[in-house]
Amino acid sequence: MQIEHTESLSHLNTVKSWVSSKAECSAWAGDIVRFPFADTSLEDDIEFTQHQHFIIKIADELASFAQLQTINPHHAHIGRLIINPKFRGQAIAPKFFKMLTDIAHEQNPLIKLITLNVLSTNLTALKIYANQGFEQYQFLEPDIIQMRLRF
Repeated sequence: MQIEHTESLSHLNTVKSWVSSKAECSAWAGDIVRFPFADTSLEDDIEFTQHQHFIIKIADELASFAQLQTINPHHAHIGRLIINPKFRGQAIAPKFFKMLTDIAHEQNPLIKLITLNVLSTNLTALKIYANQGFEQYQFLEPDIIQMRLRF
């Protein structure tokens, strides 16, 4: 399993097919993303051209997607990590997540903080992130937890 940088809208269009409801969209990408997706709404809402995006393929099939944002020279943010429903439950998320944190730190050794946001009800994700060394940092909105990893 290898991580690849992507700027491909076809990858983003594939990701759209993995999200089938407003609740799933909100859990994955937050309330800022409009659902149902229309034309370039997802591309615009996640600022696709302004941030880095990474994927994992398994046997030439898109298995996972995530966004990596540089907040400032010392802070990166991982967002919108999603696993293809076909590959869920196969321990891809923890590996992908570790690769993303490694890339953030390799791209900028000055990074001292990586953050992410997660719904408080997403117990699977909370466990994955905690196992990667992330700690709960603050609450945003009524049901979103911001987690952080310090280097």
